[in-house]
Amino acid sequence: MTFLGANAEATDLSNVNDALYFDRIEVKAGDNATLQIKMKNASSVGTFGTKVTMPEGFSFGTDGNDPDVSLLTERTGSSTFAVASAFQSDANAIKIGLLQTEGANLGGNDGAVIAMNVKVGADVQVGSYEVLFSEQEFVEALSSANYYPADATSVIVVTSADGIDGVRADGTKAASPVKRIVDGKLVIDTVNGTYNAMGAQTK
Repeated sequence: MTFLGANAEATDLSNVNDALYFDRIEVKAGDNATLQIKMKNASSVGTFGTKVTMPEGFSFGTDGNDPDVSLLTERTGSSTFAVASAFQSDANAIKIGLLQTEGANLGGNDGAVIAMNVKVGADVQVGSYEVLFSEQEFVEALSSANYYPADATSVIVVTSADGIDGVRADGTKAASPVKRIVDGKLVIDTVNGTYNAMGAQTK
C-alpha cells in the first residue's frame, strides 16, 4: 500500500452489492484509531472471511503485536456470532473471520460488524492511505452458498495537529511549518504561504 495524496478516495460502493469497508476516518500520526468495519451484502450472510492489509507505517492493535478485533452487536445480536483473527506471513496483513454458532444470518444488509484497533506510526506523513480488503468470502448460513466479492479499499486520513495539510478548520495556515508530498514533490505549508523544497513560494 502506498501514499495516495490528500484527496484519495475509497472504493466507490454505490454500485457494489457485497463488500467490507469502513467510513473515512481522520487520525493524527502517532495516535490510535478504532475502525468500525462494515459489511454491505445484497444476499443473506452468516459468516465471512477477509484479508486486511495496512499501509506501511501502520500496525494492528495498539502495540502492533495483537490484531485486537472485537465483535459489534449492531447486526450480530447476542452470542450467536464470534470473531477470529490471525497475522499473515505478508507484511502488515491479518485474516479476519466472522463465525456463527446457530445457523443464523446477520441482520440487515449494511452496517458495522467488527471493531479493529490500529496504530499510526509517529513518522507517517500527512495524507490519505488505503486499507485493502481482499480474499473476501461471504457464506449464507442456511444454504451454504458462497460469494466472493471483489477487493475493496477504505481510507485513513493522517492529519497534522492543526488539521489536514496544516490548514485549520477556519481555513488559516498552521503557525508551525508542515511538510507534505504533492505529486511526488515536497511542499512546505507555513503561516505565510506554501513553499517548495528550494524555498520558492508557490502560493
